[in-house]
Amino acid sequence: MMGRVFLIGWVLLSVFMEDALAVEDKTYRIGMVLYRGETDAERGFRQYLSQNGVRAEYIVRDAAEDPKRLPAIVEEMRALRPDLIYAFGTSATIALVGRADTTKGVITDIPVVFNIVADPVGSGITRNMSGSGRNVTGVTHLVPIRSQLSALRSAISIKTMAVIYSANEKNAVLSVNALEQAAPEFNFSVQRFSVGESSSAPTMAQLTQTLEGVSASRPDIVYVPSDSFLIRHADLISERLTRARIPSMSATEAPIRQNGLVLGLVSPYLHAGAFAGHKALSILVGREEPGQIPISGLDRFTFLINIRSALAIEFYPKIGALGYAEIIGNKPRAVSNTH
Repeated sequence: MMGRVFLIGWVLLSVFMEDALAVEDKTYRIGMVLYRGETDAERGFRQYLSQNGVRAEYIVRDAAEDPKRLPAIVEEMRALRPDLIYAFGTSATIALVGRADTTKGVITDIPVVFNIVADPVGSGITRNMSGSGRNVTGVTHLVPIRSQLSALRSAISIKTMAVIYSANEKNAVLSVNALEQAAPEFNFSVQRFSVGESSSAPTMAQLTQTLEGVSASRPDIVYVPSDSFLIRHADLISERLTRARIPSMSATEAPIRQNGLVLGLVSPYLHAGAFAGHKALSILVGREEPGQIPISGLDRFTFLINIRSALAIEFYPKIGALGYAEIIGNKPRAVSNTH
């Protein structure tokens, strides 16, 4: 039976705002360390703080998917000493605060709120989700694998799932491992297709070659994890899978809304950003210690089906899934950049 799946909107903000705090008459300096440019996550973060009366000066630095840029950004944040640092993704967060068992040379005396981290425990940022015990808390955006697979089962019956992932992205590798562990429960097998090597960044040529291998294997569906490189090139993935007439499932929102992947159970970036803003408010205004604030994700998700993409490959989801899914792609829609 499918787990908790709800379609959510801006009502989520009212949940976060139920314990409103008295905001000081000051302007906070907030550093923002991004990894792949501005997304809806940052928009949700800023909007939440603004709607709660927080005035802020944002100092934004973007690594542009180049981890070699992160050390200089971290040192700049250390010198600027903002009131709080927002970090997008696992790479930026680890660069700022290190792992739970190794914090040498990282920032330990400025509060950090991370966002869009798929597996905070698996990546070593924290030992448990109840609190890091140090200067960091944050939001995980990834829907639990079993919930994703329950949603998938409500829409399609499969025997084989191909998973493409960047070998150098730890989040993606952890997701593939989790899928393999859960697959027997859902009666399908997993075919792994890595792009590139763990020691270097993947290339477009490697992705193209991998997609050729996926198409030749003819799986029942292709899964695209939370993977910065793949999200950036989701147009190519969508085009090749559409040509091969293979359905696709995405762990994140943008490849479905913007790039034409078929379906997925997702935590919208906008709402994850608002949740991160709620944690930042608790630190800045509520004077809570970041290490005592639980690291958590949303517990309400959106099951997206891009009906235009589905019909293009003559894929017809089970009728039951259509009753609770958010159906998109049935008319032109302008969305902001969330990848």
